[in-house]
Amino acid sequence: MQCNLQNLVLGDDINRNSVIDCNDRNNNCCYDDVNFEDVDNMIAKQFHSLPVQYRNNINEEIHGVKSMSRDETPELIQTSLMQLEIELQNLPMYHRLIYLKACSMEMQSNINKKITLNDSFNEMGTINADKNHISLVSPHLDDECNHPSSTQPDLPASSNATTSLSFCYVKCREFQLTFLRCEFFDAKKAAMRLVKYLELAYKVCGEEALRRPLRVDDIDSSEEFAVFRASNQRLLPFRDKSGRRVLVINTDLSLASLSQSIDPKMRVLLYLWSVLMEDIDAQRRGLVVIFWPRQVKNQRTQTYHEETDEDMSILTANSNGRSTYRTKCKKVKLPASDYSDAGGIIKQAALVPPNGNPDSIWKQFFEAIPIRMCAIHICLPDDEPYCEMIRCFFLLAIGEDHRTRVKAHHGELSPV
Repeated sequence: MQCNLQNLVLGDDINRNSVIDCNDRNNNCCYDDVNFEDVDNMIAKQFHSLPVQYRNNINEEIHGVKSMSRDETPELIQTSLMQLEIELQNLPMYHRLIYLKACSMEMQSNINKKITLNDSFNEMGTINADKNHISLVSPHLDDECNHPSSTQPDLPASSNATTSLSFCYVKCREFQLTFLRCEFFDAKKAAMRLVKYLELAYKVCGEEALRRPLRVDDIDSSEEFAVFRASNQRLLPFRDKSGRRVLVINTDLSLASLSQSIDPKMRVLLYLWSVLMEDIDAQRRGLVVIFWPRQVKNQRTQTYHEETDEDMSILTANSNGRSTYRTKCKKVKLPASDYSDAGGIIKQAALVPPNGNPDSIWKQFFEAIPIRMCAIHICLPDDEPYCEMIRCFFLLAIGEDHRTRVKAHHGELSPV
């Protein structure tokens, strides 16, 4: 059976029956004869189908020449927020349910301290009430980003008071503005992205993600904390020359890492995007992503390269360097380990590509993130047979809207 690659790469309306369910252990293949040159041709066709001026704007934004963000005025913000509310109410019920559920919840902050009229809500609708909790609040607020009076509880007239504050997180003005900026103030697209974010956050983090921004103490399990400490996904402490935040995904592609559950990694990524939501400049300018996978030598998986931070290794079915990835047969020889049977035959689950299923959680993630990726750089060595496979699988996972913003870099460490 052959996958409909064109639908996977460019089409939004995917024929789900034509794609093999990679979780089905009874299937003997996941991908059959996926040609990487076809992927390049389709992406090039997609890019050249865009208007010339739009293509130029994308190229200039990738290189940091200028930003495609719209000039914001109070009138644009107010009108867009009203349109967003209308679009949210007009969504199909199966999408609107999660928004209604979030609206029914109230975020409560009980504060036993002196407050003044200047202790207003911050841009994300949270309050620094507990110094033991790491707040995701930016102290820098734009004048235009104050909450409207309809969304704020009345603060006491006295400067010394004890109060309990409650309000709806998803109706906060700045929370909704994040999605509008991500979609260039297209209210319809912003509404869909907002509910997809709520769906994903609820699926990964539970009801607390509908009440408030994610916090670092939400990463509570030992597995999640191990992923967090590994720093495979990190925000650099500096910006590029255009003032944009930079996210480096230095993921481990060893077999042991690929066999781990996706939920801890997804929760850490959602937390990082929640941190980015504090930054209004990041909302407007976008995010630069550097995908630089690495190889970690592991005796259990017995990879065949030296242990370095710059190199990486991944199982490939084509050691001769051909540009076709074929997994019709499950038999790929490796030394025996916990991830293979006694004869060294790798389990089929290890061969599942990132977006083998069009409804995968990665597809949901890239459709839901509230900070747009304005430039994506893939850094890979040029002398490894698996590089094309990694690049094309990454392109399949990030979705149609982001593929025109990808730049692939092949070479050694110094030139890259």
